[in-house]
Amino acid sequence: MGRWLLVPAVGTTMMVLALATAQQSLPPPATFPRRPAVSPPLSEPPAAPVQPGKVIASPATSSPAGPGTAPSLRSDTVAVSNQRMPLKVAELTLKRLVTGADSASWQIWAGHRLFRDFADDEESARAVLTTLRDQRPEEWFLIGSPHPIVEYGLVNGQPPLMLGRTGSGDPRSGSSFLTHQLDTHRPLMSGTGLHAILPIDLRTIRLEQIHGVWVLRDDHNLLINFADQQAAGEQALAAIRRHGLNRLGIVGRRRPVFRCLFAATEEGREGLPEPLRRQHLQLQSDALNPIGLAVPGVGYVGLLHRFDPRSLSLRKQGGQWQIVTADDYVLGQFGPAESHAADALRLLREGQFTAIARYGPATLLFRQEQIAHRLPLHTHVRVFDPRNLRVVTTGQRCFVADQGRPVCDCRDSAEGQTIIAILQAFGCNLLAHIGPTPRQGLTFFARHP
Repeated sequence: MGRWLLVPAVGTTMMVLALATAQQSLPPPATFPRRPAVSPPLSEPPAAPVQPGKVIASPATSSPAGPGTAPSLRSDTVAVSNQRMPLKVAELTLKRLVTGADSASWQIWAGHRLFRDFADDEESARAVLTTLRDQRPEEWFLIGSPHPIVEYGLVNGQPPLMLGRTGSGDPRSGSSFLTHQLDTHRPLMSGTGLHAILPIDLRTIRLEQIHGVWVLRDDHNLLINFADQQAAGEQALAAIRRHGLNRLGIVGRRRPVFRCLFAATEEGREGLPEPLRRQHLQLQSDALNPIGLAVPGVGYVGLLHRFDPRSLSLRKQGGQWQIVTADDYVLGQFGPAESHAADALRLLREGQFTAIARYGPATLLFRQEQIAHRLPLHTHVRVFDPRNLRVVTTGQRCFVADQGRPVCDCRDSAEGQTIIAILQAFGCNLLAHIGPTPRQGLTFFARHP
């Protein structure tokens, strides 16, 4: 004998009725798996170091690796990012664009072209401008899309070089390159403007998949999280090896808003003792954000962004009000009315959600590593049975359906099957929406207890 489950859609005059079968309860939802330890050992034997800032020949024409030469590595065959732009430092200017009665946007312009928009972050805008003037590049390369993840500049085909103390040849710097060996025509920089500078070990630098995301790392640090952009990570790795870029510069106090690669003569510091090194890497691994969404029986799919609901804020961009996390990740767009976004922000905080996962068009919300349930009032919901989900193709449209009724669009059958596996693994049986209209706001999957 079945029972009727009432799920109110507060804010409308309708009530959603769903039939739940008592004899066939949904399986317990999956939770986040315990993160495995990051293995610090090398994935392949160390190659000979590269001199900082030295351009190397292609693997096909270079001689066997030795001191002061580049290793012949498979990633060198990857084409370096073609997002190249000529840059004249004399044309760089900082502008303040008034965007509202009490808001402004700080922007760097290269002549008549917008180079970067920093919103209301004046400090970072000035720091990046100082860094660019310090490096004086003629060419600037952007890696990652739609927004750059890491960047670097060249002068006459060479990266700018930061001078520093010479040491005892610690291999972490990538060489024992001495200041008196410098080419007097090399472009020099001081590092002014950068908030942090990290050494890169050219012997052990590599791209690895950790927790479902692509991470540029060496044996001492997890340097850059490229998320699901493997090609961008390979481009950065190729540029590092090609030009001997052994430093990562960062601008941003709370979070990195600008990353640039360059070369330095300063020897790397002594590495941490082995127990501390492993602990340091594990702490960096645990702090990775985003990571992949771990789905039992499927593996890592999509991306999972963690956030503190208390740090969510509103931002207006392109005429649309957005809800963004502290690290500038957009949860949703809520139209031109600020009140709609403010209402949605209140609901998200009331729900105490702490993570959002996205795979294709499917979005899931989590609270403390559990799929969202007991949703706040004024959340519009629709009930479905995850056991009845099928992929349906009609004409050019492909979607996931519950007994023929569309639940979620998908690109193709394979993506649809993965979405079904995700929803079933986490026991999702609610399609929820927060926002003024079906096309504006945040639509996500959740679970009714």
